[in-house]
Amino acid sequence: LGASTSQVTASLGPSRPSICAGGGSTRAPPLAGAMATKHFVEQRIVRRREQEAKHLDLRRKLTEHNILLGHGASAARVENKRRARSEAAERRELFMDFQIVSAEQDKTRRKQIADFEEHLAEELARRKASQQ
Repeated sequence: LGASTSQVTASLGPSRPSICAGGGSTRAPPLAGAMATKHFVEQRIVRRREQEAKHLDLRRKLTEHNILLGHGASAARVENKRRARSEAAERRELFMDFQIVSAEQDKTRRKQIADFEEHLAEELARRKASQQ
């Protein structure tokens, strides 16, 4: 078992740094490449999360805009219905007034006709009485 340190280092492979002083490797440890890949993947995840956050914010703003746009259209529709209801009530009131005035005029006309008929009947009865 009398192996030297250089033999032990060689048996561990070239990917491990040397344990002994003075006999170390000069190239960067292979973990640096893995760290760079990990950093790249983390940066990509961060960028994707930022994009998703922007996308969700835009979607929220668009939804809010559509809701507010609907409120405006709804308000206009409500105002149109209110105006139509008011106009219909005014038409009904005018028609009711017309019916009341027409009924009064008809009543006055019938009364005048009845008075004329009565006056004519009295006149005919007087003439007939004077002829006999």
